[in-house]
Amino acid sequence: MNAHLFSYATPLRALALSVLAVLLAETVWIYAIGYWQARVTSEAAFATFRLISASLALWLIGTVVLRRICMWCGATRQASWPTRSRLEWHIVAWITGQVVCQTWILGRSSVSGLSFALLGYQLPITLTEIVVLSIIAIAVGISDSKHSSSQLRSPTGLLGFCSFLLLLVIAFLPVAVRDLPRLIALSSDPDQHAFWATQVVRNGGIPWDQGILGIGPFGYPAGFAAINAIWCTLSGLPAVEIVTIQTQLQFLMAIFCAVVVSGRLVQRYSSSTPQSAPWLTEALPLVLALLSLLAYWCVAPYGWQIQHYHNAGAARSSASLLNAIVVLGWLAFPASQLNSRSRIVRTFVLGLGVVLVATCNPIIAAFPALLAGSVVIFESYRSLSNRFGRVKSSVPLFSLVIIGTLLATLLLGDPYYGDAVKALLRAPVESSPATTSNAMQASGLTWSIPTESVLPWLLPGRLFSLLFGGTLQPETLGLSIQACIGALILYWLVQTPRYAARAVVALLLLSCLYFASVGLPSEGDWNNPLYLLQPYLRQSLLQVGIVLGFLVFSVGLRFALGSLRPLSISAALAAVAFLVSRQPAPAVASNPTFRMEPRVAYCGSMGCVEPSDLSVLEFVTMFGEEVLSRHPHLSYETAPKILILGDMATVGVEQWVFPYGASRVVPLISPLPVAFFYGRGSPSWSYENYRSKICHDVDEDWLRRRNVRYIFISSTQRGCLRGKERVLARAKVLFQDGNARFVELF
Repeated sequence: MNAHLFSYATPLRALALSVLAVLLAETVWIYAIGYWQARVTSEAAFATFRLISASLALWLIGTVVLRRICMWCGATRQASWPTRSRLEWHIVAWITGQVVCQTWILGRSSVSGLSFALLGYQLPITLTEIVVLSIIAIAVGISDSKHSSSQLRSPTGLLGFCSFLLLLVIAFLPVAVRDLPRLIALSSDPDQHAFWATQVVRNGGIPWDQGILGIGPFGYPAGFAAINAIWCTLSGLPAVEIVTIQTQLQFLMAIFCAVVVSGRLVQRYSSSTPQSAPWLTEALPLVLALLSLLAYWCVAPYGWQIQHYHNAGAARSSASLLNAIVVLGWLAFPASQLNSRSRIVRTFVLGLGVVLVATCNPIIAAFPALLAGSVVIFESYRSLSNRFGRVKSSVPLFSLVIIGTLLATLLLGDPYYGDAVKALLRAPVESSPATTSNAMQASGLTWSIPTESVLPWLLPGRLFSLLFGGTLQPETLGLSIQACIGALILYWLVQTPRYAARAVVALLLLSCLYFASVGLPSEGDWNNPLYLLQPYLRQSLLQVGIVLGFLVFSVGLRFALGSLRPLSISAALAAVAFLVSRQPAPAVASNPTFRMEPRVAYCGSMGCVEPSDLSVLEFVTMFGEEVLSRHPHLSYETAPKILILGDMATVGVEQWVFPYGASRVVPLISPLPVAFFYGRGSPSWSYENYRSKICHDVDEDWLRRRNVRYIFISSTQRGCLRGKERVLARAKVLFQDGNARFVELF
């Protein structure tokens, strides 16, 4: 151990280490007692093991790709790479693996869509393709490892990998204990996302036509379905469970991304300080990650807000990692410190992040697109200036064209955007200005000037709210914490002004966009077709704000624990003092924004799966497989369909038929198509048709023409069916357990 480690043995250092020990002890207490509120069951432990297995598979993929990128850019982990920590390298490889898998699904779906348009046949991702790619990846990994074998065999490498495994266990186990196992989703939104994820797995990619299970594509952006399909395939967990915890998984990955980027942001400052021992270099990121997890569960458990407790807006809520990749990448990698190849990679990664965010939901890509667009404009300017000798190095304009083409192809790999482009091409090319104006007014593309001044949105109180996504109430933290965060930012500006200035610019831009969203159509304005624009955009901006808040938190702790200088210790200890000064549970329980009851035994407001339903659901699966084995060439039109009963409801201007109880599980497990599952699969399953053909008067001829031959009746007996007893009395019961039945109409 270096002698300089003992040279700071001052009372201030002892105070810092004491506070750190208290925080770590409090972390253990939270994970062991405070937030679990239940013993670790074998199901939760097994689910944690599966999540870790999936993470290691993503880590392997990301390691191979990341090494190739670094070799191509001329960067090494010990030189140009922004961290000397193996743990941080493993975190980046893990995140890269998910991005690569999602990109591959989008790219292959583009190829499949082209084949479907030209030949009428889709090209699904098959097991053979996965095996071939795995062999290639293993060969490339072995080849790359020969160039860095001494580093891979070092004790630091083993220590970093063990730290990575420990971090995964600590992050995933509370999630599994509080949410898994689960048989049914928490609301209608995760119902549909679980179905779409299942369809991606079944079809071997994002389908342009769902085959026997539906006509055409989803009619909804499929990026979130692709993410869920990746985790379902690699972990073996069902889609319902993955969708339920995906918001937390993605945000935890975003937190770890902020920890890694904080090392990049203080790199210039730390390079002037004495080098620490290898074990301390590895321990610091682990401590930062653990403290970030502590802050996550104590202060801002994203995904546990009351409005998200039932997984409402699951796709938007789960875009936190993709947003973080764009925003934190923009902050951490200024062009002045990169060579031409690294600039190409940065431009592509930022653009790719925008594309992946847009495939989750187009509205939430506004802020990432603004940052990535500024980089593209800057690189285009440098490329043009390079032709006149004004700059020495730049991204070639030809490379920017190739990047744009690749990203556009990936975006069109989602049928939602492919169909949108087709609709634009079919529209009239020319239109008069008056017609255009009328069309914009009809579509709700209007923006009213906010009456409130923009100045309050640039004041510390509003900026602080944005830093934590508006989830913290004033009575929870108070003015002292706002002053503490301000002190951290000021100290950051003093130490590394270039990086901190970029963060302040991002925060001010975020605040201005949030202010501008006041003038957009808002929820409750039912007369405007874009009434969801404001809440969706605001959620994405607040999501970025929470990530920036954790970034400031990590930067402050890194200054304090890395240098142990008086000013940095004072600022960072103030940032974490509120965690020590109160018990963790009341910090959230007293906040009306959150609902922290475990959801593992909670079904939501749309019914549970009863024991009698399980045997009927099992029969439905086996029955469907038997039908398909006897008739392997069935199409959607000729396949027998299962009627799903539901309750009719009007939400604002939207009309829905909500299934109830075990009926919501049938589309996820049945090989046969279903009718009236949130209107998915065919235009015939509309609200109006359910009202007129099922609820008010059963039209058996209409059902016969569409080959709706079976009805699933859950044990709750919920769902509107006119003359249910009369219809069921004439039907043939194929299987029954208690009140749950599967019957044949004809």
